[in-house]
Amino acid sequence: MVILNQIHQMTHNAASPSQNSSTEMDGRRTGEEPNPDVEMRVTVLKSEVQMMLKNATSKPLEEMILIDALQRLGVAYPFENEINEALQSVYAEHVNCNINNGVTDDLYNVALSFRLLRQRGYHISSGKLAW
Repeated sequence: MVILNQIHQMTHNAASPSQNSSTEMDGRRTGEEPNPDVEMRVTVLKSEVQMMLKNATSKPLEEMILIDALQRLGVAYPFENEINEALQSVYAEHVNCNINNGVTDDLYNVALSFRLLRQRGYHISSGKLAW
């Protein structure tokens, strides 16, 4: 979570703009030169998050929590491909086949999985999410 918070801070608060200036997507004020140190740190953090997503494939609950955190922080866009692959994997392996891979069958897990899969267009019933 620390990495996700750092990415969020760097992409949204790299420069604290005044009320009269507009900001670009990377947090800089319009017309401001990019800071190479900040850009390098953002690149490193993005690669760490990509590795976290790839390493969490054997743990579907961790994967879902990470995806949820990325979306809630508003930094999920650079990781769309990894998120789509992760959700496809969860849907194919853990929902369709009803594989319980060490995940408890509690309301939080089912609700989180249901919401994330439905938001991405997977048509599943709530009864199908018996981890």
